[in-house]
Amino acid sequence: MLALSALDIALWDLKARRANLPLFRLLGGFDARVPCYAGGIDLDLSVEALLKQTDDNLAKGFRAIKMKVGRPDLASDVTRVQAMRKHLGNGFPLMADANMKWTVEEAIRAARALQPYDLTWLGRADHSR
Repeated sequence: MLALSALDIALWDLKARRANLPLFRLLGGFDARVPCYAGGIDLDLSVEALLKQTDDNLAKGFRAIKMKVGRPDLASDVTRVQAMRKHLGNGFPLMADANMKWTVEEAIRAARALQPYDLTWLGRADHSR
């Protein structure tokens, strides 16, 4: 699936280049009614680095944040999400994505542990496990 995704992205990029358009324009352009979020490859960042990355994204104008979860120790994920929620405040759109790190049972345990932090959504992505 990852290889297919890479091929799909490359073909869309090629189509946009041949049309001499930026890809976002080829796909319909910008619409202010469509919210977007910032996210990074941040699973291995310290809490301090995660919060710094978040501040940089907020300074760029993002008004929603997605963070990675799925560390081997669920308590570590909970600590990181708790720190982000405290940093962003209640009501700020915060999402978390485990990128196929969890089984269904682990995802359920994580969802229960992260429930107090009011995530907009929690992703696991791989439906085959």
